[in-house]
Amino acid sequence: MSGENEVIEENKMDEESAEHEFSRFAKSMGLDDQVDEQYMDAESLDGFLKIKRRVISGIQKGDIVVNDIGEIIVTPANTKNAEPIQFFTPKGAVLSEMDRKKEGHNIGKMNNVVGAMTKKNPGYIANLHIVDYRLVTDIGLLFLA
Repeated sequence: MSGENEVIEENKMDEESAEHEFSRFAKSMGLDDQVDEQYMDAESLDGFLKIKRRVISGIQKGDIVVNDIGEIIVTPANTKNAEPIQFFTPKGAVLSEMDRKKEGHNIGKMNNVVGAMTKKNPGYIANLHIVDYRLVTDIGLLFLA
């Protein structure tokens, strides 16, 4: 009777529609080439498919919405009192955020970059629940491919 206390989460969107939303996001952000699987080597494809799966799952659950101009808005589902996190169309200067951390401080660099993309303090990003953190940093990685 393990199913007694299980909460079954219904998706708010079917997989095909979620895939379309992912593609719409990628195209509007100029990421079409970075997400074109036919040009990826095996290692890149494996990593990309994991990220894509998490993002599409988030869209299906309603934790991620792609707005009318193709920007992603994440509503952290596991972080108490979290505000929605919007990924704005980034400028090249976002990448300079990586220079603000010393060599080897890769997590700090990612927090800075995602913070710049979302106009959130890097500390806010760092303090998200790990599930929410992985989702927003995965989205950030799509821009760095």
